Amino acid sequence: MLGVSLAVSLLAAAVYAALAGRSPGDPSPWDALRGDPWRALSLVAFPACSTLLTALAFLHLTRRFGRVPAADMLALITAANLLNYLPLRPGLLGRVWFHSAVHGIAVRHSARIVGESVALAALGFALAAVALVPGLPAHAPYTMPLSLAAACLALAPVARSRPSLAPAAPYLVPLGIKLIDTALWAGRYWVCFGLLGVPLSPASALALALVAQSASLVPIAGNGLGLREWAVALFASFLPEIPLNVTLTADLANRAAELVFAVPTGLIASAYLARRLRPHGRGTTPSALG
Repeated sequence: MLGVSLAVSLLAAAVYAALAGRSPGDPSPWDALRGDPWRALSLVAFPACSTLLTALAFLHLTRRFGRVPAADMLALITAANLLNYLPLRPGLLGRVWFHSAVHGIAVRHSARIVGESVALAALGFALAAVALVPGLPAHAPYTMPLSLAAACLALAPVARSRPSLAPAAPYLVPLGIKLIDTALWAGRYWVCFGLLGVPLSPASALALALVAQSASLVPIAGNGLGLREWAVALFASFLPEIPLNVTLTADLANRAAELVFAVPTGLIASAYLARRLRPHGRGTTPSALG
């Protein structure tokens, strides 16, 4: 509960700082979106694509331990996107419980999957950050993460067939997926800052994406609420000629787009999961705790 209170306070402070720093002539993302519905659609499409990619990565890691339908995993991740805004991260806990009750996956295996996912995310961030090395071509921050992702996906079937590479085989596809997601996050920031008339270089967009994704992993509150906005704003303060209120406004627009996607889809996914759980009994408790 303390974490949620801190997150809400940070978010409220971000909103206040963004509004207080505005001048009468400053562009508003809402005005830009009203004049460009396709850009508004793209802002909502980014979190939708990230949700799909996250579901694919978790599906690949989870199917080693049980039969999980793709629809179930997509619904679990989609519902978690919404539920994790609540105290105690019920989306994460609910996913672990659902896997145990419905798919017979041991809680220890679900905990292992979560740990592997975080480790792969950190590795993906480190690999993507190589594209920020000075002297590389200007397009490297976009092309290098996608090229590394393609290499991971291409190497995965080869690794499965070679004993020396077999231990790494289960992780290559999720790692490739996470690299693709990082490139998408860079695109999100390029669009958000573009709404405010601030062109971001590919390197700046990727750097902000890495900061945002890293902040989202900090377990203060779900989805990095509040913390992400300030982490991005403080990092962007080191970039040339980007005022604090502009950065906060850009990331608040990003957060608003996430919520526009998360609220209706999270409710629909939760209803689907409730129906899936019904045949297993309302009083079902985890049956694979070993």
